Amino acid sequence: MTTKPRVARSDAAPDVFFYGSFINPAVLRQEGVEPESKRLSMLPGYDITIRPIANLVPSPTGVVFGVVSAVSHSSLARLYDHAERVLGGSYLAQPVTVFVADVGLCPVLTYIAPSLAAAPARADYVARIVEPGEALGFPEWYLAHLKANLQS
Repeated sequence: MTTKPRVARSDAAPDVFFYGSFINPAVLRQEGVEPESKRLSMLPGYDITIRPIANLVPSPTGVVFGVVSAVSHSSLARLYDHAERVLGGSYLAQPVTVFVADVGLCPVLTYIAPSLAAAPARADYVARIVEPGEALGFPEWYLAHLKANLQS
């Protein structure tokens, strides 16, 4: 007896770690994306930069706060097409391990731009990250770190 191999659904919803403006529900709604879940998370070993848009850079002592959400592949394609078309950042999926409160360590995807043209962060863009970060309960020191991108 042979068994048929299982084939992944064409629009499965992998867990994805969002750290920039995609932590903002209003930004996601603009692209027609409603995540299946949203869990506060931390990514160790990286730092966030906002020059002019959010990106991750390896940092042995760094930590980035964000959310893990289950998002369909078609929705992810829309989001990162928007990031490239409108924001000017070409992001690639990378596997990472995050710490999720009440769950522990979890393997997820995140999106990192291999290179971005450096430019100053805009206040309205940083606010789209800081405001939901405040609502999610990000630590004050981390929120100050995000706001510091306006002075850098």
